[in-house]
Amino acid sequence: MLRASICFVTAVAAMTLTHRDVNSDAVTVVNLAVDRGEYQHSASGVLYDLPLELNQIPDKWFLDMDYGYSHGGGSSLTYGGHAWITSFEDYKVHMNGVIANYRIVCKYGGTYTAMMSDLWGADGGQHQTDGPYPGDGGDRTQWDQFLAQVVQDLRDNDALEGMSLDIWNEPNGEVYWDRPQAQYHEVWAHAYKELPDTKLGGPAVNMDPSVTNEWWTNFASFIQVNGTTICQKAQMLNLPNGNVETSQPSPVSPSPMDRLSSDYLPPQG
Repeated sequence: MLRASICFVTAVAAMTLTHRDVNSDAVTVVNLAVDRGEYQHSASGVLYDLPLELNQIPDKWFLDMDYGYSHGGGSSLTYGGHAWITSFEDYKVHMNGVIANYRIVCKYGGTYTAMMSDLWGADGGQHQTDGPYPGDGGDRTQWDQFLAQVVQDLRDNDALEGMSLDIWNEPNGEVYWDRPQAQYHEVWAHAYKELPDTKLGGPAVNMDPSVTNEWWTNFASFIQVNGTTICQKAQMLNLPNGNVETSQPSPVSPSPMDRLSSDYLPPQG
């Protein structure tokens, strides 16, 4: 089973600053005299999608950056983010985008995380379709059908190796998940049960993990009791409040995610 493998992914949100936004406290300083060890190329990836053509971008641009990771879901390929909840045809547009991008990642020996929420129809937020969320009213029938279709399509395209599934993007906020946290927990646990041979990642929430953060501790407590676990930990680092330095482990201090895991989550073996 794939659930024993763990990796740590950090997604850094880009921020555009005008001249008036910049002050002395916001300036990034790079000290080349400080040696922090071997390069890890942790950020050598692409958040959201690549072109659909395998060889559209010359190899040089991938190889020079030691490219090895992408995270997407066929984003913006349909009007209004339409996908599963609007029509099967819309869903296939997104899935074809996922497969195309997966092929590019595989070409360079990398891994791909598919955003299930984009495939469902919450690309950019579900308010554009006003469709149901997984588990609404306690009914997971459509969610089960969706999960089965996703895995069938990935299997038919030999796209399970090096693929992980992010159950929902930013499930802590109203933009992408306008439902109670407890409903996300049930959706997570149900997907874990229904997809035993796939790698599940997450939760990709837009705030740093912490033993003092209520959302994180609620989730960690839930999976501790429920008996599920995280195959691929995901951390979204949001600027300007996110701290690149403290979000990563060091020889003397674990990362916030590792501290949360040690307090709540079962050890991986």
